[in-house]
Amino acid sequence: MILKPGQRNGLISEIFRWSNNEVPYELDPIFTEAQTNQIHEAVKAFAASSCVTVRPRRPEDEDYIYVTGRERGCFSRVGCEGGRQLLSLQPDVCIKDRIIIHEFLHTLGFYHEQSSTERDDYVIIQKQNIIKGKRKL
Repeated sequence: MILKPGQRNGLISEIFRWSNNEVPYELDPIFTEAQTNQIHEAVKAFAASSCVTVRPRRPEDEDYIYVTGRERGCFSRVGCEGGRQLLSLQPDVCIKDRIIIHEFLHTLGFYHEQSSTERDDYVIIQKQNIIKGKRKL
């Protein structure tokens, strides 16, 4: 998940929403046929249980997700930023339904729960258990 400085929780502002509740996507040709099919099926299953249409990109779509396998790791920006928006699914690591859906949820504007503004009302961070050099606040 790639956040802007100071961002937490899900995006509320309408400027980060996808038009007409549609999220067009295009796949990088680097994916194998099996990987391509798995991505399509995961996206289809996700869309079937939500109010959002996730569909392959049409030529007239200016805003869309470009799903690539050329980057290292699994990540996406949060919400619609306009234009071609990168979503990374590293082929040997990320081609699993739960990860594909997870990254598409970020593109819809959802953050991780640990980023919630009310997180500290429910969670106690035991800082003494953080490995030296790994603390990032």
